[in-house]
Amino acid sequence: MITAVVTITLGALTPAPVQPIARDTAEPVIVEVALGRIASRTVMAYRIGTTALIPVSQVLSLAEIRQTGGTARSIEAVIEPAGTAFAVDADLRRLTVGRLIRALDSTEVIARDGEVYLALDPFGTALGVEWNVNWSDLTISAVDASGLPIASRITRDWRRRREQELGDGRFVPERLIEGPHHRVDGMVVDYSVYAPSGHPIRDAAYATAVGLDLFGGSFTATVQNQSAGGRTGLRTDAAWSIVRRNDPWLTQLRLGDGISGGPRPRNLRGVSFGNTPFLRPNQIGEVAFTGDLGPGWQVEAFRGGRMIAFDSVNALGRFSIDAPIAYGENPVDFIAYGPFGEVRRFNRNYRVESGRLPSRRFEYAVSAGACRTDRCGATGNVDLKYGLSNRWTVGGGVDQFWRPDSLGNLFHPYATVTGSLGNAFGVQADVVANAVARIGLRYEPNARLMITAEANRFAQGVRSPILTPDGRTSQVTLSGLYRPVDGLGSFYLDGTVDVVRTGSATSTSGRLGASYQWRQVQLLPAIRWRQTRNAVAATSGETTLELNTFLLPLPTLGRFFGQITARTLVETGARFRPVTLNAYAARNINRDIRIEAGGGWSRLQGKTLALNVAANLATVRSITGLTRVGGQTVATQFVQGSVLYNRETRQLRLSAGPSLERAGIAGRVFLDANGNGQFDEGETPLANVRVSIGMETRFSDTKGEYHLWNVTPYERAVIAVDSASLASPLWVPTEAAVAVEPTPNRYRIVDIPVAPGGVIDGRVMRATGTQGVAGIALTLTELTTGRTRTIVTFSDGEFYAMGIKPGDYELSVDPATAARLGIATPPIRFQMAAKVDGAAVSDLVIRIP
Repeated sequence: MITAVVTITLGALTPAPVQPIARDTAEPVIVEVALGRIASRTVMAYRIGTTALIPVSQVLSLAEIRQTGGTARSIEAVIEPAGTAFAVDADLRRLTVGRLIRALDSTEVIARDGEVYLALDPFGTALGVEWNVNWSDLTISAVDASGLPIASRITRDWRRRREQELGDGRFVPERLIEGPHHRVDGMVVDYSVYAPSGHPIRDAAYATAVGLDLFGGSFTATVQNQSAGGRTGLRTDAAWSIVRRNDPWLTQLRLGDGISGGPRPRNLRGVSFGNTPFLRPNQIGEVAFTGDLGPGWQVEAFRGGRMIAFDSVNALGRFSIDAPIAYGENPVDFIAYGPFGEVRRFNRNYRVESGRLPSRRFEYAVSAGACRTDRCGATGNVDLKYGLSNRWTVGGGVDQFWRPDSLGNLFHPYATVTGSLGNAFGVQADVVANAVARIGLRYEPNARLMITAEANRFAQGVRSPILTPDGRTSQVTLSGLYRPVDGLGSFYLDGTVDVVRTGSATSTSGRLGASYQWRQVQLLPAIRWRQTRNAVAATSGETTLELNTFLLPLPTLGRFFGQITARTLVETGARFRPVTLNAYAARNINRDIRIEAGGGWSRLQGKTLALNVAANLATVRSITGLTRVGGQTVATQFVQGSVLYNRETRQLRLSAGPSLERAGIAGRVFLDANGNGQFDEGETPLANVRVSIGMETRFSDTKGEYHLWNVTPYERAVIAVDSASLASPLWVPTEAAVAVEPTPNRYRIVDIPVAPGGVIDGRVMRATGTQGVAGIALTLTELTTGRTRTIVTFSDGEFYAMGIKPGDYELSVDPATAARLGIATPPIRFQMAAKVDGAAVSDLVIRIP
């Protein structure tokens, strides 16, 4: 008997000359199976002629393919993730893969000592791999093993490690810029005018608003005309507000006209303050998603294509993943991997209502002042909230309205609770004394299904109520949304039913609709109905059928027609009698101008024709309309824009607006030749440099200046320069990124100095001789700031680094490398000069024992 050692390796090898063995003789060989660099195992195999037969069960186990059954002469398994059935029978000489059956001859399958051995050709076909054999080296190689379950598991483990190493990928700015504060700074003027052709002055609507940065806060004043009963009057509003982001007890204060706090906000003129954030962080915390899978499974959670968490099941086969959640919908996709390559996909959806607070977070809001309507003389509110956990928030407060004696004052203390039962059920409930008791339920197990129900019971006997509809006793609303097909979000069914009761009648209304998109056409059919039953049992109602159609641009129609969008509406009664027919088409003339034209017919108005031209320019926004209804033609013109003043440059800029209580960031990108961080006379402004400000991007102009308006005030914005857009590869921004907190109605000036960097080169050698040492990590430390940079020597011991900013530096062996090698070497100090064309420090030498 001939015995040889064979190594199976997943990786391409070139076959060597084969020494043939008799065709019908099965010669045993000892085989070390190696799946690339993933895993290896020594097993017994057979060789018949030039054909190698390897043990099926042991190779399946090594590749982590689940064996489901078999005998001493047959094997059954399942190849994941597709769940393909695999079976080989030595007695029947048959290989089954899914629905494919292949007959085997006596040289392709044998059974010996309770094991089944299969030839490489059919085995490779079943596993989706290609084998190469080299008998000279006694190796067998699979060309590509990436499709095997073990390779998928190794890839998942690597991806998880990378997620942990990279974290959330947020860039930390090096410095927060504190700009100068003036008593009065900046200025914003918003304006808008609407004028019809019939009486362009009498019927015109206009508004003007002015905003300033006043004592670190925002001052705004607005004037707009109001028309009622043929009379025209003016409404004026003025307010000053300030935001203190880092104050836990007083984050907002507003004096003048504004909105009250609490769950039922209203206009008032007075004062409001509290510790509610100006812009609430999107993330609220984490919640646990749980489920049962079975022993040996692993679960990954994804949102927006990015893995946010992963977990392995416990001994009972149950998993629990703590996933970060944000306000609104939180659709989470799960991929579960079994111990033998099985894959399951499912999703869950967790919704966070706007009234929820993070765990142990307390917030309050107080407001009081004169009512801006004639329904009350004055009003006040105190609102309190506390987050019991990330799932439950409780609150309470009081609404007060002072009215004339004939109506009486209204006092409405209230209590609220918002939360979730598990990940699928949501609850919202509130009780308002002398007003309403309400409870809302939501069932949303995944992104495909959502059902909501709300019931309201209104208080009776309140004269001229303000918080509730007058005369209404109860209201019940039921709505739902269902997406029948995963991954096809445009195809869904939705419906709602609303039952409203008053003292004398009950009104029931509802809608059942659908949405379906086929290529560039979206169809939205719906049926609506309403039925009213009054106290004397008389019933009235109506049913309406409608079909909305949207046509998206279809490039196959050509250069002109392929850019047209269209929409149509057909509305009929219960007997299919037309009620409304509309059709409109629109096309962009260029990036800024859009034209829409169309018309239709309705039972009430007759024929209509309309033409609209919308211009959304950088400096102004306008809409020009021409409408013909009932034989009369009316033209309208709407214009809106803003004027922005930059105090630092004393320049006026135009914007399409509205810009009130927004912020701007501007500055200059320049080559800082003397390294003092300021733009001095004679220094060069840099054009066409890409500057990122948060999620926005701007390029500097020929003066090196950049401008960005419509930035969220009081929220930290990170500013960075794309080094690839600099003209010289030696230039480097003085700071990789900085942060600034803009304030409303003004520009914050952030100049960006770019340093004329240089290069260093040298070599790491042994203490004796001239031999270079490869792979040595060096640490370059900027002595002024303490910032470090790592450099690794090449194969000959040399090193090279570019983009080194001017300054004093220290170069040393990385401490971790020195500790690992057990060496101690003195550092080298040098100075990088500031030269516009770039400086160089060469021939640096570090010697190690």
